[in-house]
Amino acid sequence: MFVLRGRAAAIEAALAAVGAIRGDALHLGPDEWWLVATPEDRQAMIGALERGLAGRPHSLVEVSDRMVALRIEGARATEVLAAFCPLDLDLAVFQPGRCTRTLLGKADLMLWRLGADTFHLEVGRSFAGYAAGLLLTEA
Repeated sequence: MFVLRGRAAAIEAALAAVGAIRGDALHLGPDEWWLVATPEDRQAMIGALERGLAGRPHSLVEVSDRMVALRIEGARATEVLAAFCPLDLDLAVFQPGRCTRTLLGKADLMLWRLGADTFHLEVGRSFAGYAAGLLLTEA
């Protein structure tokens, strides 16, 4: 997982370069993207990013080891998250494919809605136990 920040030209070049690689590009802000590659495609993504970003001002940081992934799914997934997340998780507002930074209790996280009842969370390693505990308590 990589965090890419830069001006539009750098972002466009990077996204074009990694387009053929299996993975996801998640738009988190005007100049911030999370790029997610499968472990098998990690090196290919690094090479593509190096080529696409060459000579363009940018910030690219690999964050794979600082984050822990959690997945919550099922008929009550939205209700469980809403107990500790201030974000409006209504399906009409936060549709599948959308992602954002938000809070879960006191933990900062990246929330990605994969489906109507499926969410992927990326939380800092030091908050993983806390976040999982909140979710389990509510579930």
